[in-house]
Amino acid sequence: MSDSNTQAFKNWMIAAGKSANTVSNYVSGVNTVSRHYGRDVFAILDLAELARLCTQYGSGGEHAEIGASNSNNVHSGLRQWFVYQTERQAVVSEAVLDRVCVERPGDAVVREQVRHVAESICKRYPSADVYPLRRKNAKDIYLGFGNKEPGTRAKGIAVVLLVRANGIRCGLQHNGALHKQLKQMGQESSGLARFNGVETASVEQVQDWLGQLDAVLGSVFSRALNDGNARRVEDYMSAEIEQADDQEAPTGEESLVRSEDRSMNTVPLNQILFGPPGTGKTYNTINEALKILAPQLWEQNSGDDPDSRKRLKEAFDELVDKERIRFVTFHQSFSYEDFVEGLRARTDETTGQLRYDVVDGVFKSLCEAAASKVTRHAEAPSEVGQRRVWKMSLGNTLGDDASIFQECINGGYALLGYGGGINFAGCTNRQQVQERFAEEGVVPGNPGTDYGITSVTAFVAKMKVGDLIVVSDGNFKFRAIGEVTGDYQFKPHSEFDADYSQMRPVRWLRHYQPSLPHSELLNAQFSQMTLYELRAPTLNQEKLERLLGASASEGSAENDARVLIIDEINRGSVSRIFGELITLIEESKRAGRPEALPIVLPYSQTRFTVPDNLYIIGTMNTTDRSLAGLDIALRRRFVFKEMPPRPELLDDVTVAGVNVGQLLRVMNQRIEVLLDRDHCLGHAYFMPLADDSTIDRLANIFRNQILPLLQEYFFEDWQRIGWVLNDHRKAAGDRFIQQKSGQAIALFGPDVGEGLADGVWALNEDAFERQEAYLGIIDASRLAVEPEVKRQASHGDFVLRELMSGTIELLHNGKLKQPVLPVLRELASDAGIDIQNANGNDLNTRTLGSKLITHLSNGG
Repeated sequence: MSDSNTQAFKNWMIAAGKSANTVSNYVSGVNTVSRHYGRDVFAILDLAELARLCTQYGSGGEHAEIGASNSNNVHSGLRQWFVYQTERQAVVSEAVLDRVCVERPGDAVVREQVRHVAESICKRYPSADVYPLRRKNAKDIYLGFGNKEPGTRAKGIAVVLLVRANGIRCGLQHNGALHKQLKQMGQESSGLARFNGVETASVEQVQDWLGQLDAVLGSVFSRALNDGNARRVEDYMSAEIEQADDQEAPTGEESLVRSEDRSMNTVPLNQILFGPPGTGKTYNTINEALKILAPQLWEQNSGDDPDSRKRLKEAFDELVDKERIRFVTFHQSFSYEDFVEGLRARTDETTGQLRYDVVDGVFKSLCEAAASKVTRHAEAPSEVGQRRVWKMSLGNTLGDDASIFQECINGGYALLGYGGGINFAGCTNRQQVQERFAEEGVVPGNPGTDYGITSVTAFVAKMKVGDLIVVSDGNFKFRAIGEVTGDYQFKPHSEFDADYSQMRPVRWLRHYQPSLPHSELLNAQFSQMTLYELRAPTLNQEKLERLLGASASEGSAENDARVLIIDEINRGSVSRIFGELITLIEESKRAGRPEALPIVLPYSQTRFTVPDNLYIIGTMNTTDRSLAGLDIALRRRFVFKEMPPRPELLDDVTVAGVNVGQLLRVMNQRIEVLLDRDHCLGHAYFMPLADDSTIDRLANIFRNQILPLLQEYFFEDWQRIGWVLNDHRKAAGDRFIQQKSGQAIALFGPDVGEGLADGVWALNEDAFERQEAYLGIIDASRLAVEPEVKRQASHGDFVLRELMSGTIELLHNGKLKQPVLPVLRELASDAGIDIQNANGNDLNTRTLGSKLITHLSNGG
């Protein structure tokens, strides 16, 4: 619960105009109090207890020193949390009443009545969430009471409260199960499904109505309303109320009980997750995709624990395997032909000639899979996996025999275009088929390889009753699946005199409109041959069983939606990749919407629309291109969700006395001043420290990820990189970047050298393993005192010191010497100490220094 409280608190502060950094600092301050107080302050809702904490930890209080240099954030953060709780514990604020009572402006009686009704509902169900819902194309909101996390669908039953011109109305909103239950009880028209107040419906009337529902439905109803977390409207404001007009409130009396709770679905059709590197954008596409395809699964596993994440990732991978989710990365070479459709050259298998086919891109194929409906559905046969499967063409979609397919579907048979008007009844092998051809005067040049003989043999002699036929639509789609139910028959065709006279009775199991992409069934495309057997690995048996319903599993999907994830969406040329489809992805232009807009595609010359069950999730790295420079057409059609760094996730991670959350927070504050917020460092770089909180791991992160990223950000401006790391305020040995002066004159002489830069910059390898180097990033003043020495040992003019922090220092004639590691290796070699571990890896400064001190202290 505290996680949701924290997020709601942050949203409230941002809505009040506070910067992201200030919000992060205040949250960190409250977390500091939690650690000292021994209880999660974000889980404390009692106002009296919070007031005491504000006094104890505030300026002048007995714990005012908690937080040290961060004490101002402690004082301010705790005070803001108290103010926030004070405001939110009023069930309905004045600002919310303004939005609810738009149809009765200035009516003080109605406002007071809404307040009392809302308070009476929450008094009866103290854990109920109170959340806003919005009517389509309306400025006002109405209130829901139930269980709803921000940004998700409400769970189960909800009570709704509306204000209309003729008074206050209450009703139920749910997934249809309750309506069915009321119907079974004979109560659907008893008034329990809704309550309509006229002018000034009293609190007593509403309470009586709720009491009747409790009596009829028992714990099902009360538990549904009490499963919330006592959230208030303000907890949802940024995520819910300002959504586009895609929500719809009940309008007629009968619509207060609904079969589908569309108004509670706040997932946009098109969204982009944007933020600096390492903020979890791609990581979170899994969450966003499952919110769409498996909302119940996501709600049940939305925690931060590893087991929940593992279950979500397994479900995501399963849906990717079933092509309910497709993933693509945009780049400079990605084009319209890759994304929508384009021409591909290939060699014709029968003629050997080069030909060009129109091939669907990832977006078009996913759209067609999402739009495809089963227009014919028959019970599938048993043991699908043990049946032979044939691919067959039934006419050419673009040819003069296009009518053959529909004729076969309607007639319950399959027709073969080869064999002319010859009757092959009684033929059981290829030789007999060839002889029958010869009897009719048809003698091919090479009978052993002639495809006419091959296809007729397969159709007449090899195909058996019970076999399955997959009807292709070109090389990249299929449009029907059937079961052979009878033996070969000769049936001269009335329209095609010399063709389509070979027939097999077929029971058509599935007919798809539009055709499905081949990837829904195969692991490769179809061959151009009219008839041939489909085998593994080309045929995916699991997909076939799923299409025919022989396999009950449709993965974790809870609906028929499809999701396209576009990683690095701003790295490609959006206008060139989307082309005219940039208009069609708008919600209002989707298929089935009042303003639906079809177009004719340039290559295939077919009509095309984007279905309204296709969701697009993009990710955008703000360091690649700022939002300001993004294609305006793209910005207008997508909902943008910022993914900022979250240092608070690291506030409980400490490495050698260094608070990693505060380390990241301070570096990002400096980057914002020197560059902008788009170039901050993401928390994901440091998340491995939660499981491996060693200074070696921290050193690897800084050396291999943070420093190279800062070099890119600042274009090798080492001085400014040093400012981010606070090097200019640290002792020389604790600086990650050091400037070696005087080398220019030595290298080029005074005439040239004096006009060059003062010195060259180099990384100080020793600093990566020094606790003091990281503490100095946060606050260099904390290192002003002389470090405490744990132990030391001498060797000639050298003194080795191990500090309490574990840092190894080397003094030569009383002065610190750097770098340390090369000298340690020389001393170890002289002393006969192995400089590698059991795995053959070189020991780091801390480990080798500690071994040397132990050796020297023992008289070595």
